[in-house]
Amino acid sequence: MAQAIGQQLNLGPQPNFNNLVQHVNAAMDEVFRIPNLPLAGQGDVIVQLLQGIQRDIQQVQRDIQQVQRDIQQVQRDVRHIRAEQDLLPIKLYNSGAREREHFRYPQGVAIAYPPLPRSRDELAHMTIVECQAAAAHLGLQPLPQNTLVGDRRRQIAEYLV
Repeated sequence: MAQAIGQQLNLGPQPNFNNLVQHVNAAMDEVFRIPNLPLAGQGDVIVQLLQGIQRDIQQVQRDIQQVQRDIQQVQRDVRHIRAEQDLLPIKLYNSGAREREHFRYPQGVAIAYPPLPRSRDELAHMTIVECQAAAAHLGLQPLPQNTLVGDRRRQIAEYLV
């Protein structure tokens, strides 16, 4: 009669509860084995390790930034050395020039008299205003307003000689 009812309702395949229980039990056995996995159950340790890695990454980033600043400083130093090296032949010539012998100037400097002195003799007789104009023309650092004329002349001479 049960078979007749099933046939009358036109039901599809029915579940096998024995198989279902067997598979659920097997799945539960596997779930209970999860704590046996390495590092499982050690969440605090994992979090501490990750925080340590994050601190290390931040330190590496700071170190990289410092290296970048150091590289920029080296680049500035190299540019300064190159500029000094470019001036060396001119300084050597000018250092041997006599009092009235004309100075040589670096390439790129528009030679204009005034504001530039032609010789050691002219440089020795320049006024503060003339020294300021020559220093500006040569691209030298401006000196404080109360700087003596001798110091201004020395600044120009150190650049040229």
